[in-house]
Amino acid sequence: MRKVILCSDVELEASAALALLADAPNTELLGIVAGAGRVTSEIAADSASRVLGCLGLNIPVVKGTGSPMVADLSAMRKAWELLPEQWPVFGPVPADVCGEKGGIVPGSCGVIWLIDTLMGAQDKITLLMLGPLTDLALALKIQPAITDHIERVIIVGGGHRYTDISAAAEFNIRYDPEAAAIVLGCAVPKYLIPLDCAYSSLISQDTIEGALQNTSVGALVLKLVQPLYRRYGKQNADGLSMGIPLPLLLGACFLWESAVLKDVIPYSVDVDFSGGYADGQTIFDTRRIFDDYNCLTTFTADRTAFLDVLHTLSAAR
Repeated sequence: MRKVILCSDVELEASAALALLADAPNTELLGIVAGAGRVTSEIAADSASRVLGCLGLNIPVVKGTGSPMVADLSAMRKAWELLPEQWPVFGPVPADVCGEKGGIVPGSCGVIWLIDTLMGAQDKITLLMLGPLTDLALALKIQPAITDHIERVIIVGGGHRYTDISAAAEFNIRYDPEAAAIVLGCAVPKYLIPLDCAYSSLISQDTIEGALQNTSVGALVLKLVQPLYRRYGKQNADGLSMGIPLPLLLGACFLWESAVLKDVIPYSVDVDFSGGYADGQTIFDTRRIFDDYNCLTTFTADRTAFLDVLHTLSAAR
């Protein structure tokens, strides 16, 4: 039984990933740390609560940190970000998709809850990071001993040939690059899933409809990702036919089955946090001239395995 904590700015795709994992076979989801990123921490916690309420599951939702560690202190650090209208749909989970709320741990602090849960665990825990890394980075600074209780950290973020929030960076890393540098530098096994993996396995709406089973979980996941297809379709005439990247769903599927990624090898990956144009860029040592490998990563996903795991996990209920 794999024990998992999910840390995310719970927007639409992350909500779909949560729905897949919340009751997955041989997986115990211990809680969700809902931090800020594409949405506020309040919206993230509310969305996570409503997904769990819709599924009738009682899993702790803890509100995480509401801002980056330091990256918001200078407005110039955000000067190259895309305007909101250029993004796919982000925001609360629509009430007509999930209306019933579960519980949010009252008066909670994601960082403290994360430390207490890890330090009190009898077995090692996997951390699935589907958003910015602020809460984990702060937890590592406050209590470095939590590394003894972490089995592995799976990070969905960064990019080599593909970026989104700027020409150099992917959002989850760019939002809080100092936090990303702290997490990538910690002494635990880490898997980094960059945007390249999702772009190597684009999924069309017809394809994901065929992969998801006709269950409550499958129906919920489909409702949560449909707005993404509508938005991408408006941006790109080929968005619906060729498919769209689904990095967060890919990360959730990798947690359950590592075969969804191809050719995973040790890499040295650095993060730029200089505050300039490349702020938040993930730098991959593709020439492999350094041997100080700090994570396992790849740029390619196995599309067939990805769809197979979507099919399996959507059968949970």
